[in-house]
Formats: sequence, structure tokens, C-alpha cells
Amino acid sequence: MRLTKAALIQGKHVAANTILYGSVSFKPNRTLLHITHIGSIPVALKAYDFQDGNEGIYIVNTYKANASDALVQEAINEINVPAVPQVGVLKKVFRRNNRNVKVTVIDNYKLLLKPTK
Repeated sequence: MRLTKAALIQGKHVAANTILYGSVSFKPNRTLLHITHIGSIPVALKAYDFQDGNEGIYIVNTYKANASDALVQEAINEINVPAVPQVGVLKKVFRRNNRNVKVTVIDNYKLLLKPTK
């Protein structure tokens, strides 16, 4: 991510277009951002959604719907095998979909950066 405007962060002037570095984690309906560096300046900041004020970026979580659809499809494909438990289907669905989480943040999405406590 980049700063769209010059900012004063922790008493230091940071120019526009400075790159922000950090880590991303996921919660249901939220993408959490922890900023560790702004340019070469070490920081400890969390990103908050400008629209609702909550920590992280709001996303529509369709993981449950995708998992349900895949589960039904797998069960239908294997339904003609008599006396085979369908537990393996659940395991395959979660193993396959759990690592395919993608979030696209549009240009100029507004975030508030606040110090971690």
C-alpha cells in the first residue's frame, strides 16, 4: 500500500506515495492489516476502515457459501458409491479452499491508521 497524501506520523513527516509494509490476517468479514514500517520508519499501527470505524477492511465473506457449494457438488459426484462415508468430502473441501483466500482492495480505499495498544 502507499500513502496518497503526505502525513505526519509519530512526529515525522512522511511524503506522499511512501510504501507501507506489514502483515495481513483474516477474520470473518474482515481483513486485518498490521503496519510495521512506513518507508524505513518502524511503526506499530493497525488499519481501521474509514467507512465503519472498525478494525480492518470490511469484506463480504463467501467462504461458507463456496464450501457448501463444493461440498454438495462432491457429495453428488460420490453418491453412487454405496456404504462410503462422506466425511472425506468435508476434509477435501476445507483443505482445498482454506488457502485460496483472496481480497482485492480498490484504489483510494480510505483507512485510518492507529497505534497498537
